[in-house]
Amino acid sequence: MEVLIALLIIIISVVALLNFLTASLRVNDTSSKIAGDLLVSSGELETGDIEGVTATITVNGVSISGKLRESPYGSSKKLVEFVRSSGD
Repeated sequence: MEVLIALLIIIISVVALLNFLTASLRVNDTSSKIAGDLLVSSGELETGDIEGVTATITVNGVSISGKLRESPYGSSKKLVEFVRSSGD
């Protein structure tokens, strides 16, 4: 009887650990996909492959003009970069 109870405790523990393992693998897969998308998006911003919209930002009375560029990654996130015009 004691052996059966010990086996039952071991089986319950293994099932709980397997649930944690599968959840961990799911999170790892999602994180890897987001990191890959982020790498591609940051590369597009770095090389200037993305056209932006002209924007002017005013801070403490000083106006800075440039381009505002966006690159989406993941399912609902985006990188935003402000590139200052060379004349400012």
